[in-house]
Amino acid sequence: MAPIHQASRVPPPSLPTKVRRKLVGHRGPIYTIRFNEKGTYCMTGGQDKSIKLWNPFRPSADANKAGEAMLVQTFTGPHGYEIRDVAITTDNARFASCGGDTAFYLWDVATARVVKKFSGHAHMINSVAFNAEGTVVLSGSYDRTVKIWDLRSNNRDPIQTLDDFKDSVTRVMVLEEGGRAGKGAGGKEVLATSVDGCLRTYDIRKGVMWMDDCKEPLSSVTVSGDGQCVLMNGLDGVVRLLERSTGEMLNNYQGYDCWQEASGKVVAIANPPFTSILPTHVRHTHQAYPIESCFDNTDAFVLSGSEDGSLYVWDLVEGGSEGGKEGKPVAVLKEHKRALGSMSFHPSEAVLVTAGYDGVGCCWFRETR
Repeated sequence: MAPIHQASRVPPPSLPTKVRRKLVGHRGPIYTIRFNEKGTYCMTGGQDKSIKLWNPFRPSADANKAGEAMLVQTFTGPHGYEIRDVAITTDNARFASCGGDTAFYLWDVATARVVKKFSGHAHMINSVAFNAEGTVVLSGSYDRTVKIWDLRSNNRDPIQTLDDFKDSVTRVMVLEEGGRAGKGAGGKEVLATSVDGCLRTYDIRKGVMWMDDCKEPLSSVTVSGDGQCVLMNGLDGVVRLLERSTGEMLNNYQGYDCWQEASGKVVAIANPPFTSILPTHVRHTHQAYPIESCFDNTDAFVLSGSEDGSLYVWDLVEGGSEGGKEGKPVAVLKEHKRALGSMSFHPSEAVLVTAGYDGVGCCWFRETR
């Protein structure tokens, strides 16, 4: 069981705070982990050039692997370098994988075979994403571009290239209407973060782009379940919450210097625990590794990985540092032995999967009493 460092209060029972199963099988760091749309399985990709399909809700059939989740399938072959991201179509029939190669691949899940290779980038590819219909796939690269590909066409060239970025593109995603374009606009939006510090939002149908400059390199972007808010991780250690429709900064969740008392309680560095026995220094850090954040399935909490392997959890409204608030986390959970870089929250249940540079994935569930 992962130790829980209580912060301002006991973590709500709705949060997944216990690791019940682990994803063990990669050789080296795991760089990406993703639930499918319904949350029935998840996929991982890592330094060992493989993609693995897991059922986190079932134990391994191997009696010698107690505490491990069921490994369903391993996909290997085309990648010559590490896997940086995977994206799964909504019908679960296909997925895309990308990484250190200048090409990315479209796979058929049932046959475990590559059905299409996409070439065109000049450098490694950090992110891939499908539209809801699975007819278009996007790729974001270190070469400072996002490319859009039509899966219905036999043409192997991208149908569009977005080249407004001044540095590496770290994350790309496709959203339905309701953002900058407004509800009822009938189009889709592309969101992309970059090391140049900007979140760019594109209305592809109208050919319009909006830019929010956060002035710090950004490593990830995700959107709340209701589509209203955008969450981004910056290399300054700050997790930023923006209103999607206006770009207004709503809140930020910062690295929190604190000490763990002998009792397990976490207190502010400004209030040193003189009565503690060998207090532990805990700090949320994000400086060198790509670190992701996410919302829980109720949009009530913000979760982020940290380079010390900890999982930080803040209350969406009360946990931020905007308006002079202290910004204490609800909980700090430690299971990974190295940086916790990637995470994915179940779309409807209180279940979280995380992946670390220690080569292990963790399946977090609610504490049962």
